[in-house]
This record gives sequence, structure tokens and C-alpha cells, in this order.
Amino acid sequence: MIFEVSIIVAIAAIFVIIARKFYLKQELPQPPIITSASTNDFWEDQAIAEKPKWEEKTEKKERMEEKIDTTRDLAINQAQDYFEKGDLEMAERMFLQAATHDPDNARIYNHLGIIYMQKKNFADALEAFEAALKLNPKIASRHVNLGLIYMRIGKPKRARRYFEKAIKLEPENEKYKDLLFKSKHG
Repeated sequence: MIFEVSIIVAIAAIFVIIARKFYLKQELPQPPIITSASTNDFWEDQAIAEKPKWEEKTEKKERMEEKIDTTRDLAINQAQDYFEKGDLEMAERMFLQAATHDPDNARIYNHLGIIYMQKKNFADALEAFEAALKLNPKIASRHVNLGLIYMRIGKPKRARRYFEKAIKLEPENEKYKDLLFKSKHG
């Protein structure tokens, strides 16, 4: 399952790259130079019409990146809405879609891990949490999530390592200390 998701993410990333290149190659028509009674309007129109090609490409690239960011943000917001409503299938789809637009976003993989965990798909949850942790290892809850998965699949020694790492990051967190204690004493 994770292999197929990885393939889909890779294909989507390639599609985005190709779409960006195609979009950047398109030439936009130049606005006509308008001679108007107002001298200021004329010079503004001139400036737009005389824009260098490199500036056009930069603007096109920025617009494309804004569209991708907007698409990603929309997918994340929709996914969170579905998740809060308990529709795990749609939340999963939307987070996967968001991952195609932002494959380096640890929060997306963390949310996917939570969804997989709730669906009792522990293999995919483990992989998603590991991806989230690899992208941002400085967040204690990501270590805890991995620890919880290892506890669930019967590997308390491994779980302890992650609980200990979480406590190092947040030494005052009593919940993490309690989880470590439970992993040691059942």
C-alpha cells in the first residue's frame, strides 16, 4: 500500500514539474500600448508592455507557485474538515492530494499516520509517522506517535526509545512520562 502511495506521489510530483514547465513556456500576449489623455496612464501601460522576458517568466513562475500553494492549502483545509467530521476516507484522499503538492510537509504525513492508526492500518501508519519524523524530528508528538504505533504492534522496547526522545524534547510533559512508564511496566 505504501509503495503504491509512494509511486502515486512520485507520479504526481512529476506531473506538477511538467505542468510548471509547460506553463512557463507559454507566451502571454502583450497588452496593447494605449494612448490616453492621461500621461500617467500611458506610462503605466508602457511599463507593462515593455516588460522584459525574464520578468514575465518570473511572474509566471510565481503565479504557478501561488496556485500550487493555494491548491495544497485548500486540500489540507478540506482534509482537516473531513477528519474532524469523522470521514477518514475523504480526509485520507485530501491529505494524499496535499502531499502531491507539498511532499516535504511533515504535518501532512503526521495526519495521514493518525488516520491510518484510527483505521487500524498500522503498517501504513508506521510509514507515515516515520516520514513525518524524518522531515521534522524536533516535534515531540511525532516521536510519541511512533511510540504509540510500536506499542500497538507489540514492540514496547522500540516504543520506549521514541517516548524517551519525546521527553528529551519536552521534559515537562507528564503525558509522555506516563507513556514511557506504561511501556516499561505494561
